[in-house]
Amino acid sequence: MIDEIVDYCHQKYQSRENVCANCNNALCLNDTCEQCLKDIHFDPYCHRSYDCPNMCNYYVCQNIYRYATEMAWIWFDFITQNTGEGKPFQQLEICSIGCGPCSELVALEEYCSHNNLILPYSYVGFDIENTWNEIQGVLKNNSNHPNAISFEHTDVFDYYNTHNKPNVIVLNYVLSSMVKNAPNSINAFVDNLCNLVFTLNPCALLINDINHYSTRSYFDRILLSIISQNNGISVHRFHFENTQKNYYQYGIQRKHGRLLINPNIQIQQLYSPNSECHSAQIMIIKK
Repeated sequence: MIDEIVDYCHQKYQSRENVCANCNNALCLNDTCEQCLKDIHFDPYCHRSYDCPNMCNYYVCQNIYRYATEMAWIWFDFITQNTGEGKPFQQLEICSIGCGPCSELVALEEYCSHNNLILPYSYVGFDIENTWNEIQGVLKNNSNHPNAISFEHTDVFDYYNTHNKPNVIVLNYVLSSMVKNAPNSINAFVDNLCNLVFTLNPCALLINDINHYSTRSYFDRILLSIISQNNGISVHRFHFENTQKNYYQYGIQRKHGRLLINPNIQIQQLYSPNSECHSAQIMIIKK
């Protein structure tokens, strides 16, 4: 599944016009979208969204292998411990907030495929960026369960006031984006998230994000809020080794941070994809 999605994005990117129609980056050399992504991810003064289809295609080719690998690890922990006969989660009703290109869904399907695992699930992805729509459509078309997948461009908390509620909530690089781009909204978001979790039994909250205090502090705030209202909570924390620089040890260190699925040589040469996982993760389970 992951290779089909990357191949589609690669073909679209290579056939693009020389200049992105709505690119406002003065440093863009009309060669690649790499600088735009660097600005979005690392420039503290850049608050641009993923507003360009070309950039979204480049993003997938560069990043999805790493982000899907990170999520595959946490899916493994969740599935092996909490699903199956006699366990609390028989079917997964997944809500992914800020889903973008849905690397967590790619990870889940790849995990089930590689392990010959039949795991009933539904997936609702929420994202306000319409530029991801085409890629999300490709993902759905390549899924083994297309009828189980839907996408919403609305407020997630309003949505669940009138729809069946999930039992698995995924935040995959959402909190760090809010810390950078929506600091005045993140506290209300966390409060609404915790209030939603309070209403769910059972429930799993899976968070994967940068291993930095500015983001991990919200991991702990969410955890403390949920624990204050519930008994029988289990918590699991993880991090990956960073061989490139010093890193924070948050919970259990993963055995390795290598990609579980490697991009082909062409993708490596053209997009310099991330080849090592660096995130911190928390899994909160209400049984």
